[in-house]
Amino acid sequence: MSLTDSIIKTFSTLLLAIGLLFSQQLKADETDYKQALKLFNDKQYDSAYQAFTKLVESDYGSIKYNFLLARSATLTNRLDEAIIVYERILILSPNNTRSKLELGKLHYQQASYTLSESYFKSALRDNVPLQVEENIQLFLAKIKKTQNKSSLTGVLIVGIGHDTNANSAPYADSWYAPGLKDLFGGDGIAYKNTKEVTNNFHQETAVINHYYDATDEYGFGIKNNLLLYSKSLPGESDYNILFTRYTPSLIFAIEDYTLETALEYNYMHYGPDPYLQSYGIAPKIAFNSQLLGNISTQLKVLKKQYQQTADQERDALYTELNIQYQKLIGSKFSLSINTILQKERKNSGNRYDVDYDSISLLIAANYELSQGWRLGGSAGIKETAYIDNNPLFLDRRQDSHRQLALSATKRVSKSLSAQISASRTLNESNQEPYAYDKDVVTLNLIKRF
Repeated sequence: MSLTDSIIKTFSTLLLAIGLLFSQQLKADETDYKQALKLFNDKQYDSAYQAFTKLVESDYGSIKYNFLLARSATLTNRLDEAIIVYERILILSPNNTRSKLELGKLHYQQASYTLSESYFKSALRDNVPLQVEENIQLFLAKIKKTQNKSSLTGVLIVGIGHDTNANSAPYADSWYAPGLKDLFGGDGIAYKNTKEVTNNFHQETAVINHYYDATDEYGFGIKNNLLLYSKSLPGESDYNILFTRYTPSLIFAIEDYTLETALEYNYMHYGPDPYLQSYGIAPKIAFNSQLLGNISTQLKVLKKQYQQTADQERDALYTELNIQYQKLIGSKFSLSINTILQKERKNSGNRYDVDYDSISLLIAANYELSQGWRLGGSAGIKETAYIDNNPLFLDRRQDSHRQLALSATKRVSKSLSAQISASRTLNESNQEPYAYDKDVVTLNLIKRF
């Protein structure tokens, strides 16, 4: 056999092997597809969602797989994920009319009337059948009728938990209402005593969002956000917290950018007494891209006024720059990275431990499991350097604050979820009275409306 014949034979054998492997893969994919389609047709939408997720991961370019994944996501109330998948289909196939129609419906359902209208009108330009055109016109008529009306949404969280160091809660560099991903700046409350208070607690959080779309008339939307938070410790009322935040803003949308010209007002009770109010500006700009993710920057400049005479020397100007990056990776994994710069300067007086500069980094991730479960975790670190010299210590105060949190959330219905979370906090300081650690375990019910 000549060298040429040997090469040809080897090459033919290789092609045959590749062909066999390819045909086996096609057969396996076709089997998986039939099983996923059966789950969908049997209305087992959660299982179908998981099955089509795996098929899309094996072939992101498949219109068929992506479309049925988006339908499964819609029917299991994963509306944001469904929107992302339909938009991916339009990147692969810009004239996919069905995806335009579904996007129009989803944005209408979420009261994003401008986006809904744009997708419906784009579908009309595709020369759809008469019956489909009539349905689109019905939606457009509803949009015209309702897009200038107000929309009201909200979330209610009720929870119980256990805190191993409850009296350090407001003193911590940040605290939050679980499930809202909303940080509240540290308020510099000194220990009421040096003994750690370990206790159970219950907490309630309500968030109400009101939005009025005045884009056609004035070129902007009007948004009002109200947050109410309560934490109560039986037998330890000195450490109860009542917190209110009100944020009105004007919303300007320019292509992929959203600008919020927001104001912010906060009022806090600590124990039985009024403790702190703060107010100022909180403008925010966000950029949203399917490929890059969501990037937002918010600046806060707040005037802090303490309500008790003994604390009024803590009155200060608080400044914060928050840069956040969020990205949905695939259809199940989401990542969030926050960098926060903070600065506080007292108005007057000689009070120590008020003026400081800090930088923090928070990384959070969520992963969707089957049967409506979601696992979440976050890790954060914050470095704080105080400006004033305290004569009771040799060095200026420096704190290093670390926190690790884990959560598991189960979707009970379209609007109700149950969540269990646990966090570990460690605050190291070169001045011993300010060092502490704490563990918190919380069980929450989350209702969206």
